[in-house]
Amino acid sequence: MTNSRERYYEQAARHSGLLAPSLREVDYIDTEPRDIVVQIELIEYFERVKRLKADRFQRDLARRLQDAVVNRKTKRTLAAIHAEAQLGKTTLISQTFPAWIMGHDPLFRFALAMYNVTQSQKHGVVVMLLMNSQIHKDIFPNRDGWIHSENKEGWMTNARREFGDGQFSFNPVGLQSGLTGSGFDHLGIDDPYKEAKEAFSPVINESLRNFFDYTVQSRLGMYSNITGMFHRYAYEDLAGYLLDTGDFEYWRYASVCDGDYIHDKTGRRFVDPLGRTEGELVSPERRPWKYYEKKQRNKRVWNSMFQGRPSSEEGDFFNVGKIRVIDRETAERRRQECVALVRSWDQAATAGGGDFTVGALLGIRPDGGVTVFHVWRDQVDSAAKLNKQVKLAASDGPEVAITVPDDPGAAGTHVVWHTQQELAGYTVIGMPTTGSKELRATNLSVAVNDGLVEFADDAELYEDEHWNDVVKTELRNFPLSEFKDVVDAMSDGYNYLYGIARKGLVVQHFKPQRNLISADVFERRVMRRDGDGFIPSAWTIYAAVKLSPDASRPTAGVIVARGSQNSPFAEDLFVLAEYKAWNADFERVFEWIGRRRAELFPNAPVTVWAHPDSKAVLDTVNRKLPFGVTLFDGDVFAGLTELGWYLKPTQFAHPFNTFGTEPAAHLYFLVPGDQLDAPVKPELPEDDWGFYYARQEARTWTFDDKGKPNAVGGVLDCLRIVTHRFKTFSTPLTEEEEVRRRLPANLIPQRREDGTFDITPERQQQYETARFYAEIGLMEERGLLENDDEENEW
Repeated sequence: MTNSRERYYEQAARHSGLLAPSLREVDYIDTEPRDIVVQIELIEYFERVKRLKADRFQRDLARRLQDAVVNRKTKRTLAAIHAEAQLGKTTLISQTFPAWIMGHDPLFRFALAMYNVTQSQKHGVVVMLLMNSQIHKDIFPNRDGWIHSENKEGWMTNARREFGDGQFSFNPVGLQSGLTGSGFDHLGIDDPYKEAKEAFSPVINESLRNFFDYTVQSRLGMYSNITGMFHRYAYEDLAGYLLDTGDFEYWRYASVCDGDYIHDKTGRRFVDPLGRTEGELVSPERRPWKYYEKKQRNKRVWNSMFQGRPSSEEGDFFNVGKIRVIDRETAERRRQECVALVRSWDQAATAGGGDFTVGALLGIRPDGGVTVFHVWRDQVDSAAKLNKQVKLAASDGPEVAITVPDDPGAAGTHVVWHTQQELAGYTVIGMPTTGSKELRATNLSVAVNDGLVEFADDAELYEDEHWNDVVKTELRNFPLSEFKDVVDAMSDGYNYLYGIARKGLVVQHFKPQRNLISADVFERRVMRRDGDGFIPSAWTIYAAVKLSPDASRPTAGVIVARGSQNSPFAEDLFVLAEYKAWNADFERVFEWIGRRRAELFPNAPVTVWAHPDSKAVLDTVNRKLPFGVTLFDGDVFAGLTELGWYLKPTQFAHPFNTFGTEPAAHLYFLVPGDQLDAPVKPELPEDDWGFYYARQEARTWTFDDKGKPNAVGGVLDCLRIVTHRFKTFSTPLTEEEEVRRRLPANLIPQRREDGTFDITPERQQQYETARFYAEIGLMEERGLLENDDEENEW
């Protein structure tokens, strides 16, 4: 007779030994975390087995670890932990804590990861010693939680051995190996770096990130906890990476409480775990203030090893608290005050990864103050980088120099040369990059820490173009952060500007508001005779050229006029047009002179001087051209003093009143009205009438390391030749001009628009009489008449 199922199990309960194993009821194991009834507090267990009196720090940390295990069924704990060395945190977390857990839960799996497996195994041996001690067995008499067999490479409790899944109760691993194939209920990370310098290694940090992403994350169960003990050496170290995820808490037991910690990437605020006020010590009974006096002298060590932050809140190398943010209106005024401007680049070539390409626009004022007007930062390839450089150069304007890194060797030189060719028309300068990044940034650091650097507010830009916070963060974190591209770009820019401030610009006293005047206003002020062009034929015209047979270097030229004695501008120079082109066809500059002569001064003679650099091609030029060119025989400094004198302000009122408040000068650039606003909008100059290059060179032409003018000057180099070679006196008056100068102004006939003269018969008779006596007086002065009688009759 076949037994019913109920009958079968009833008999099986009485005769279990007789029942076939395959027919026995399965006694399933619940894999969810067991509810832990705490038999002894972790901190008490620590004090008993270690016989050490716990301080406030250890009590708080033990409570947090205990809560993490007890509550892991409802809340997983992920926490980064910092405390200074030798406070007992490793003894508590990596030795006492695992033994305490397995006394409560024999099936618990604890993995300890250190910088190598040997270090983890050493602590594993200590855990075995604790669990084999009599005091541990007295506290936890359940044999399921005792060690089954001892093996420093990993061991199991009796319960885990019976469970038979092949996983260790205590698994000592290295931070880059050993965890594959194993799970964990709690992963303790302790001392991930063998020495501090490894925390600054991009290779090691990348390896640790991969270990966490690919090995740890794939084995992180629903109820698994992770705690990591770290010193915060660098912002991109493993602790920083874990905090960047936004998933980790930060239990930061700073040696001296310094307030809340705000993480850069996530903005999360972490309060002091002990609830201290600023200035309180972590363990005053064990380590008083005297202990920390010498420790605080090295800021970097103090912050990373004792305070749990890579740098102070304000920054150590750069004190970003000294940087002031100014509004856009103030920034516009600052730009006008700058004696030099630069867009400095630090270049990368990988899109979507790697280093950033950065272009920073800075300016320096006469007092040494620096304004950062804009910073562009992105991960782009070389083509996108060049495209952005071209766009920003056009937006910045001609007076803004451009610097690019000149790395050691031929490759760096080639990059500079290639950039100069792609940005022809702009001033591109290579900045040497030898030495450490800290040395490269020293001058900028001094300026920032002295409060000389300010930022233009980025609030009006699109959100993805904001740069103030990004730049401040990188400055504050330097040199502990992985990315240093912003610092590199700004450092090169500041070093360039600082050199200009110390060495000075070659061209002194140039000021657009004073030296640029409207050609229309000039035309109304200058009287011309019939047949004259834009410039009276009595005026003197000089031109200077700088010829280059190499297309990679520019050919330049300038045309200048000086008034005659009968004009109000006998001591003034007027620059009529400029030429600058990157081509080897230097004959074009003379064609340009011919065109401008026909347009401006068809009847005035012109003298042309050639820069000494043109000597090699001058014979060819003189054979082909209808007018002669004379080689300038002065050195590189000849004419600079004269050029500065012509440009500087005088005590007289401005004769053209272009901008209302500027005094007069002795040298003016004649600019069409539609291109005159360039002091405010530098993108307006569009041809040689607008003096694009003259304005550019006035802000960028500097002295080199040997104290000589560098190769930037082209147009202004020609202009200094003109000012040196111009006669120190103006063109002598003709006889007709001298006679008219002696006449009363109210008697000189005025020409109407139709070409006739506005004069009455009576005024005509007065004019002829006055002219007769003026001619007699002029002849007498020149010794052409003699007085024959004593009665003064002619």
